Amino acid sequence: MACAQSKNAIKNAYGIYEVHLPGNVAVDKNGHEIASRDTINFIYIETSSNEIKWDEAWKNNKAYSIIATLINSDSIDAGTTKETNKRIFLHAAKGNKIWQLRLIQSDKDSSPPVNISQDEILIRGSYNGKKIIQKVTKLTEVNSIPSV
Repeated sequence: MACAQSKNAIKNAYGIYEVHLPGNVAVDKNGHEIASRDTINFIYIETSSNEIKWDEAWKNNKAYSIIATLINSDSIDAGTTKETNKRIFLHAAKGNKIWQLRLIQSDKDSSPPVNISQDEILIRGSYNGKKIIQKVTKLTEVNSIPSV
């Protein structure tokens, strides 16, 4: 699910998320734990260009702004899967770049330009004056650093 121009620019997309738990467990007046979790979403994108401008993302009917970081290496350690405890190493093909996109929930109330399913992420950017739309359908949970 991508615009024609993005098929040349985007090679691979990987969705990673961490669920952080607070160091102190909140409880109600009866001593029952109050669920408090903070999910951090990352998208790793392998591209053929470092000139892509990343604009906005959507997940579960919420808009997100993007903090984009171009990785200065052809590989990155994206964490350890929670399900199998295996390390996730992502590698870019020769000449390609890896971006880390951190999604931050936005105050804006905007709708995604195309329909997405529950737990899919849609990212939008631009490259050479053309819009890029990329859907990320598989999200992997990684272990987070324990809170103290």
